[in-house]
Amino acid sequence: MFDNVVDVILANTYDCYVFDTAPVAHTYRLLGMSKMYDMWLCKMIKSREEAMSLKKTLSFKKEKKEASDPMIQGLLESRRKTEAIRALLTNPDLTAFYFVTLPLALPISVVERFIYWVKAFQIPVGGVIVNQVMPSTDSRSSFIVNKQAEQRHYNLRFRVL
Repeated sequence: MFDNVVDVILANTYDCYVFDTAPVAHTYRLLGMSKMYDMWLCKMIKSREEAMSLKKTLSFKKEKKEASDPMIQGLLESRRKTEAIRALLTNPDLTAFYFVTLPLALPISVVERFIYWVKAFQIPVGGVIVNQVMPSTDSRSSFIVNKQAEQRHYNLRFRVL
């Protein structure tokens, strides 16, 4: 999935890309995998270079010109892509994460935690969009009055984010 997202973004076909990733934990894992993937690529490139060096040293047939190794080329291309996407995602002029939530305790705490995670990856946060906010009204219904008071309380927390 990470490779597909990278390919779509690096194709640079559109002015803006919007990824709607409902489960926060899945997005966090995807972002975290990019670092692990990069570490894995570095290790694979190093291992392949060592193997090719040993092959050359132990080979009876000494080639004058070393052929390019398609496996290393593929690994280097994957590494180039992950570096390019990391540079793009951490550039505040090009990227911002916006979070959509509800004015309720649990969704707010999930967004707060995810904002912390995104900042740990040095990805800029653009803001928080709050859905299902009840409009101000002169209603005397106790349900509406209580709901508006509850939402005002939660909306104050968004100003802190």
